[in-house]
Order: sequence, then C-alpha cells, then structure tokens
Amino acid sequence: MSILTYLKATGKTFLHSFKFKLPFVFVLVYELLFVLGLALLSWVLAQVLGSIATNIGDVNPYQFGAETMTQMQTFLTNSVLAAVLFLFAVFIWYAIVQALCWGHILNKTFSAKAIARFVLMNIVWLIPWTLVSWFVIAGVKGNFAVTAVVVVSVLFVHLSWLYQRAVLSNGIKKSVSIAFNTGFGDVLTFIIPYLLALIVLWVWAQLWFVIVVLLQSRGILLEAGSAFTAVFLACVILAAFFAWLKFYFNFYSKIE
Repeated sequence: MSILTYLKATGKTFLHSFKFKLPFVFVLVYELLFVLGLALLSWVLAQVLGSIATNIGDVNPYQFGAETMTQMQTFLTNSVLAAVLFLFAVFIWYAIVQALCWGHILNKTFSAKAIARFVLMNIVWLIPWTLVSWFVIAGVKGNFAVTAVVVVSVLFVHLSWLYQRAVLSNGIKKSVSIAFNTGFGDVLTFIIPYLLALIVLWVWAQLWFVIVVLLQSRGILLEAGSAFTAVFLACVILAAFFAWLKFYFNFYSKIE
C-alpha cells in the first residue's frame, strides 16, 4: 500500500468512525456501567479497609510489643488481600464489559458461557503480562525504570484490544498470534490512527472543561456538589470516548 493510499484510507476510516450507529448506544451504556461498577467496587474496598482498620484497635506507636506487631501484621495482610481481591474483581468486571462491547461492535450474540470463556481467556492473557511487569519493576533500576514501565504499558494496551477482538472468534493461540503479528507487523500503520485518537481525546477533554465552566457560570454547578458533578461529567465523556475508540479501531482494522 502506497503512502497516499494509506493516508486516504486512514482519513476515510477516521471520518466514518463518527457516523452514528445504534450499537454505539449499547457500547456507551456498557462503558458507563463499567464506571459505575468501578465506583461501587471502590466504595466496597473503602468500607472493607475501614473495617480492617477499626478491628485492629488503638495502636500506640510508642509501645511496640508482640501484640502490637501482630495487629499491624494482620492489618497489612488483610489490607493487601483486600486490594488484590479488589483488583481481581475490577478485572473480571472489565472483561465482562469488554465482551459485551465487542459483541455489539462485531454483531455477535453472547451467552453466559461465551462471556465466561472471554473472561477466562483474558485472565490467561493477563498472567504473562503481570509476570513481565513484575520482572521489569523488580529488575530495571535507575532512570530506565520509568521508561521500561511505560513501554510495557503501551505494548499491553496496544496488543490487548487486538487480542480481545480476535479472541471472540478464535482460540488463545491464534488470538495471540493475530495480536502480535498485527500489532508488530503493521506497527507503522497504527501511528496516525493513534495520533488522531489522542487529538480526539484532547477535544473531548476541552468539551468537559467548557461544560463545567458553563455550568459554573449559570450557577448550576454548586460548590457542594461541584466535585461530584465534574467527576460524573468526566466519566460520561470518557465513556463516550472509549466507546468511539472501539468502533474506530474496529473500522481501522478492516483496512487492507
């Protein structure tokens, strides 16, 4: 494919991604449900951590004895366990939402069994990435540590959407092959779409800012609820962006 042909195809796909289709509404709703579910899980985590902190009783930092050390160890163990369970629950909820989103985008009917399969295959995908991240964090020192974490994070995000899209109709081995072959084999063709997506995200952010300013100027956004309203609007706008992004990359993946 020549550069001119690629630019024309990319531009056409970008413009076509803004064409309204009914599945977009469903995907947007699912993205909003993910945000609400995340908020609920965060609230549950806060309640659990508060309960753990209450149960250890009053700890005098100037009188460290065997009982105090046991209480602190129990607190740390239970807190870490609660955090791990929280992250696991968030990932499961995320995978379920992604299954529903991609199912609507690709016009696939999902049963409970199919969703469970999708979640399981995403867990299989996550395990090696978790190990790689752990080795990077533990092994890379100095100025390269942050760069290494960023690189791994970018690769994970870039390859994950390709894997999730492929795993709806394929097994793990073939889906991994598709993700890596497409993700690395066509990496140069993704540069402009990613740049365009970043521009759209910037525009989305400006839209949020304008809406908040207008609400404040009209007295609608009162001080008592300003933080909640601003965060809620940000969640809605981000949900709309991520819903659009899925359709955009789905359209883009069809460019030959």
